[in-house]
This record gives sequence, C-alpha cells and structure tokens, in this order.
Amino acid sequence: MTFLSLSVPSQPPPNTVVKSTSTSTIDVTWKSINQAYVHGILLGYEVRYAKDDGLSRPSWETVTLDAGTNKVVLRDLEYFTRYKVVVCARTSKGCGKEYSDIAYTFGDGESECYIKTYKVPYFKLTSFLNGFL
Repeated sequence: MTFLSLSVPSQPPPNTVVKSTSTSTIDVTWKSINQAYVHGILLGYEVRYAKDDGLSRPSWETVTLDAGTNKVVLRDLEYFTRYKVVVCARTSKGCGKEYSDIAYTFGDGESECYIKTYKVPYFKLTSFLNGFL
C-alpha cells in the first residue's frame, strides 16, 4: 500500500517570465512544475498582482488557472505603473513556493521628444559653455 503525502508544491513554477507588453498589459508565462515537487494532485496555478508603489498596502487581484495553462495576460492595468506579480502552483493544500517579480507598464503610446540645437559662433564665446538653455 502506498501513501501519498499531501502538501503544497515545494518549488515555484519553473522558467517564469513576467514581461510588460504594452501600456496596459503584462504577460506572465511559466513551464509546468515537475510532478516530483507537486506533493499531491496539481489543481492549477495562481497568479496574483498588485500595484506596488512602496507606500501603501497592496490590493491584490488573483487569477486562478487550471493545471494545463502556462500563460496569462494581465489586462486593464494603469500605464507607467509598477506591479508586483506572484505565481505559484496549487494543490488541495494550497499554494506552494512562490515566484515573485516586478514589471512596469510603460507610457501611453508613442511619444516624441524634440531637442533644438543652436550653433554658437566662435567669436561670441567669451567663456566656457556650461550647459544648455
């Protein structure tokens, strides 16, 4: 008779990548966890994310995914914002070891920056040029 020791997974999902892909989305991908580290029946994965300004207590959002899913796109995020993302595998005993990373959404579309330069005639230089106007 074999007894299965039920517990939470002892490793986070391997090869996890958290990547900002637009002004309002972050892609999260990972590989399936090795069965040797599951310690029970793998029910799926959990991805939690929250704005991380370092000042206030994070308000976490949670996405629960089945065991066959290895990717999620976090949508409707604020641009130019830092997000903390946590990924873990789940059994009936709960979430196991977590993978944690930070991602920043970027800008509100393409932006342009123009710098106008002027040539200063040599005879008008009376001292060293110290900066830009």
